[in-house]
Amino acid sequence: MRVERAWPAVLATVFLAAHLPFLAPALEDVDSANFVLGLRDFNPVLHQPHPPGYPFFIALGTLAQAAGLVPARALAVWGPIFGALAAFALVAIFRAIEAADGPCDSGVA
Repeated sequence: MRVERAWPAVLATVFLAAHLPFLAPALEDVDSANFVLGLRDFNPVLHQPHPPGYPFFIALGTLAQAAGLVPARALAVWGPIFGALAAFALVAIFRAIEAADGPCDSGVA
């Protein structure tokens, strides 16, 4: 039973280890530039950054900058972190589906 409980953590760790080394080293497009400008000078009137959702991402970027990351990476690091956390939700969903359906035996060989 302990092995079944370890799977989400193993999946999350592998996902994080596979994605963190490949973060974008620079800004990719206008949106990412506007978010970095929002980290430096928060001004929604000048689309630094643009809505929706900017308070959440600016807060996360500010938190990552406080940890010592440069602005481009301070925003990019959250994708792999939330992707790794999604492993826990996905495992729970798949376990619930498996429990609801029972064993998958269609009789087709």
